[in-house]
Amino acid sequence: MKTTATKPPRTVMRSWQDISQRTASRPLSPVARRKRLAKALGWLAMTVTASAVGLFGFWAYRQYRLDPMGLRSAEPGAPLAHVNWQTNGTLTEDWARAYLGLQNGKPLLEFDVYALRRHLLETGQISEAFVERVLPDTVHIRVSERTPLLRLAVDDGAGGYKPYLVARDGFIYEGRLYDDNRLRQLPWVAGLKLHREAGRLLPVTGVDTIESFLTAAQERAPELTQQWTCVDLGDFDPRPQAPLSLIKVRTRNLGELIFLAQDFHRQLDRLGVVAQNLQEKQLPVKRLDLSFDQQAVVQLVAVTPPPSNRRSAVH
Repeated sequence: MKTTATKPPRTVMRSWQDISQRTASRPLSPVARRKRLAKALGWLAMTVTASAVGLFGFWAYRQYRLDPMGLRSAEPGAPLAHVNWQTNGTLTEDWARAYLGLQNGKPLLEFDVYALRRHLLETGQISEAFVERVLPDTVHIRVSERTPLLRLAVDDGAGGYKPYLVARDGFIYEGRLYDDNRLRQLPWVAGLKLHREAGRLLPVTGVDTIESFLTAAQERAPELTQQWTCVDLGDFDPRPQAPLSLIKVRTRNLGELIFLAQDFHRQLDRLGVVAQNLQEKQLPVKRLDLSFDQQAVVQLVAVTPPPSNRRSAVH
């Protein structure tokens, strides 16, 4: 019996190139999806921006061809033509133009808004100022002015005096464009301790207390306050812990009034009663002190009797 030899199986040689390189796609994570979306939106935004710039350039070119002077007037270097002035006080646009040097025809960009604001605040009359350039040709200014409370006479060094105003917040300044009748209604103030810095009068403290006193006086004794001429603060101490602080008022009909710098309403009510009695009796008053508790001390003008025509007897 013949035996047939079996051939061994043939081995096929394969390389890495024969291996399939395809892999199953993995699902995107939320972070990857957001990145992909952000990238797409970024490209979209760039496309929209480029389109807008192109359209604007086309519009500007067309406007220039139609009206070349129209675009030139909107340039930042256009000359000043308007001043938009807003205030709550007495200062006017004409004053602002002269004070700040806002001449029409000067290039708008030559005006330094920060310097203009600083210059306005240096007046003292202006407490707040807002300045901006508005293209093509306008300067917009909005200010808040202080309210004067007292008049102050300061030695001018030449034998005279220079009038100033004292505001409710203690600022001392030269009043501009106030009506004379309004100023005459303000009492003068004396006895203030003034200090200077860089040639300017520094603000004084305690004026808010004086304002409260004058406001109460207008409410309680308006007829009497019309006769007040000067508020003397020589003995006034603005410190809350001051042992004694007095407000003195010079009047035309009741001499000098003395108030304690607190509890104004009770003192003013007492003043009304005492003043009425004195006027009914037609007594000349030198001083009326209301600073004592629950009483008023009256000092009358000493009346000198007229000389007698009778001759002295000779003994």
